[in-house]
Amino acid sequence: MEQLMSLSKIFTEKLYRIPDYQRGYAWSVKEAEDLWNDLNRLNMDKKYYIGVITLEKVKEDIYKNWYDDLWIIKSKSYQPYYVVDGQQRLTTSIILIQCILEKMSIDHIESLNYDTIEDITKKYIYQSKPENLSKSYLFSYENGNPSLKFWTQEILDNLNDAENMKEKTMYTSNLLKIKEFFKDKIKDCNKELLEKVYSKLTQSFLFNIYEITDDIDVFVAFESMNNRGKRLSILELLKNRLIYLSTLFNVEDDIKSRMRIDINSCWKTLYAQLGINPENPLSDDEFLSAHYTLHFHDTYYEERKKLGGTLRNIDNIDFDRLRPKYILDKIFVPERIEDGTLITNDIFSYINSLEKSVKVWSNLRNPKISMWNSDIQVLLNKINYLNSYTYMSFDVPSQMVLILKILQEETNQIKIKRFLKAIERFDYIKLFYQYETISDHLKDFDEEELISITCKGSYTIDNIIEKYEKKSNEIITSQLTYSRLLKLYSKSSFYNNKRLIFYTLSDYELKLMNESKSPQKVNNALLGDRNFATIEHIYPQRTSGTYWINLYKKYPTKQKNRLKNTIGNFVLVSELKNSKLSNKSFPEKKENCENVVGYKYGSFTEIEICKNNDWGAKEILERGIKLLVFIKERWGLNIKKSDYKKILGLEFLKF
Repeated sequence: MEQLMSLSKIFTEKLYRIPDYQRGYAWSVKEAEDLWNDLNRLNMDKKYYIGVITLEKVKEDIYKNWYDDLWIIKSKSYQPYYVVDGQQRLTTSIILIQCILEKMSIDHIESLNYDTIEDITKKYIYQSKPENLSKSYLFSYENGNPSLKFWTQEILDNLNDAENMKEKTMYTSNLLKIKEFFKDKIKDCNKELLEKVYSKLTQSFLFNIYEITDDIDVFVAFESMNNRGKRLSILELLKNRLIYLSTLFNVEDDIKSRMRIDINSCWKTLYAQLGINPENPLSDDEFLSAHYTLHFHDTYYEERKKLGGTLRNIDNIDFDRLRPKYILDKIFVPERIEDGTLITNDIFSYINSLEKSVKVWSNLRNPKISMWNSDIQVLLNKINYLNSYTYMSFDVPSQMVLILKILQEETNQIKIKRFLKAIERFDYIKLFYQYETISDHLKDFDEEELISITCKGSYTIDNIIEKYEKKSNEIITSQLTYSRLLKLYSKSSFYNNKRLIFYTLSDYELKLMNESKSPQKVNNALLGDRNFATIEHIYPQRTSGTYWINLYKKYPTKQKNRLKNTIGNFVLVSELKNSKLSNKSFPEKKENCENVVGYKYGSFTEIEICKNNDWGAKEILERGIKLLVFIKERWGLNIKKSDYKKILGLEFLKF
């Protein structure tokens, strides 16, 4: 049954709940802004089709347990519905109405279109029983949903309850952002403008209402609607699938009920942990991919071997068989219940494993707010940066999965630190030498296989440390690799390896900071700061003015470019400082009366650079050598002193 209805008609003697298999509120400010712009563009005498809302009637055996709502269902004949599809639009509409109500209260506006604050509240927000003050919210989440308390207390009732804030997830953060967005949009509206917004929203926006009948499987319908609105992640679809499967097992009702409760509890933990750091919300599917590789390691590794080995053999890979989507397509499917290969214990085991892993994953990806000691936090931040670019967007580096496994199992922090140091060194060596120069050494070093062997219990943390250290030393001591290294950097002068430059300069800054025993002075990616610095050319790429022209006039263009693009000429500065320093002379970059953001007031590295009076070829070479010595000592690399100029691309310099 389908019909076009306004919000005013939709909220006539009906009660709406977002069911437990639905995701939380996923709209960003962009989607809310689109809706707001549609409102503003709409003429008062026009109608606007906004989208589909799919509903399912809630059966009595379910709503009879809705103790706060039974009175309005029984006494006022309100019909309860689940919102199967369209919750984002409805949620956004109710948030805007709530903002209008708060604006009316602040500005002492008694009514809009003859509707008082009380009328609007009873129509769209809640009704209450006078004798016990219990509220029945007309649009809300089903009991047990992690967003329920936040929605009712923070968004609708403005309680700002500190205890409730502990339940924040990425979805509750979205709710708050959209409320703040609408509050800002209507803060300067007078009564006339507010009346227009309210009228358009409740009378002119039309929804296509579709009611699912009993002969349609609501769980299957929910999955088929994934292409509408904002695309669901696999993790969101998986929750729906597991709840659906719980209804198909031929077991006692109490087991089915327990499974559904555990699934909801697990997903509450998942979204709380993945969204625990608002500055760094974690990807649903990235976590699920890491856990999939870990939990189904036998299946994953065997499938990968069948498909041609490592993910680098891109032409031979059917990627779907190695992605979390495989869980939906092949593992958690009704057919496996029918043939007996999927039992209830498989699902209980899986969701327990998910819940255990996500807490560790959250600490791994957000070390700064973890319980690990400071040394481990720094190492994890560094490894996160080194693994921040995956081979394919859906592929989680095998190393991160291995770290997840170790952190779940190992409690000895001394061993964990050794393990992470071995990983970091291996990653830096790969970055320094680049894959092309060490590909021969990695043919027999399969990190996916390490995961599989470790999951089977064949490898301990000590075995893994030994593997990484041995491989790192093999690369370093190889004369062939060293020859390739010289050839590589004599041509590029490091300039084509921006990640190496960034990591090395950040790491060097940490060295100076630790030596000074002073607090951190600037943002540093290796300490987990998301506002990364930028790479500045001290001798500018585009030179102007007599200072730089006179200093480098004896060098031809090719040699000037070598000097500009070698690592000794780079320093990390903030983006703002980079733009302000621009092409200024070196004395001006250090300090001047107009430019107080000079090197003198910057990082430990900038202050060290200030010890130079000028910045010519000699200073660039000396600083490049200093950084090579740092790299050599820091990582134990076999770099010969006689090759320093060649590696820096400055072999033409005679001093």
